[in-house]
Amino acid sequence: MTMFHSMNTTASALTAQRLRMDVISSNMANVDSTRGVDGKAYRRKMVVLEPKEGSFSSFLN
Repeated sequence: MTMFHSMNTTASALTAQRLRMDVISSNMANVDSTRGVDGKAYRRKMVVLEPKEGSFSSFLN
């Protein structure tokens, strides 16, 4: 594992967490919203994190 691979892994994790925090702040900003853009009630957004193919899982085998 090279130093740059470690830095890419760290950058990927930080980007994922930033997206998670952006979604949380969006949900908090819309906590009192009763209608969304489409006219339906606002539903909270959720972030689902999944590993990329050929990434960390390839090192486990």
